[in-house]
Amino acid sequence: PSALTYSSFDVTADGKPVNSFGSWVVFGELALLYGCQRTASVSLASCSDNTKEASIWYTDRRTFQMIMMKTGILRQQQNLSFLRNISFFTHLKDKEVELLRLVDALTEERYLPGEYVFRQGAIGETFYIVQEGELNVMQQQAGGTQSLPKVIATLREGETFGERALQGDDVRTAGVVAIS
Repeated sequence: PSALTYSSFDVTADGKPVNSFGSWVVFGELALLYGCQRTASVSLASCSDNTKEASIWYTDRRTFQMIMMKTGILRQQQNLSFLRNISFFTHLKDKEVELLRLVDALTEERYLPGEYVFRQGAIGETFYIVQEGELNVMQQQAGGTQSLPKVIATLREGETFGERALQGDDVRTAGVVAIS
């Protein structure tokens, strides 16, 4: 895409105005990502410095795809290295191959301090690995629906939780909340 500086632009399709935008707007991303044919034209409308010239940044599809591929490979290698050190996976028979498959299946999700990953009593369908930060495992004591949940554990980088969800239907016996 092209990022624009200090200018305004008009967008036309079939010779008719359809949009306009100012500086630091990205456009052309569909052509970049998917190789789609462009359906509109972008032209300079005005410049703040009256030079009648616009300054834009751009990249071609091949360069963008190469950067994204290298970034993806680097992220995969970092995640694989991280997973190799997690004790939960030591039992895997063909560890490298299975960890590579797992790396491709993982989705990163971030939580703010005080935000629950899940609450006690929720249906468990997801297994978690702490990539960074700390989380408290909170449990409501039996018969204590009016009292505050008690912290029963703190999870840190490399620790796992929710593994019972991998074995079938599971009701969460505790809640997990981010603390950092």
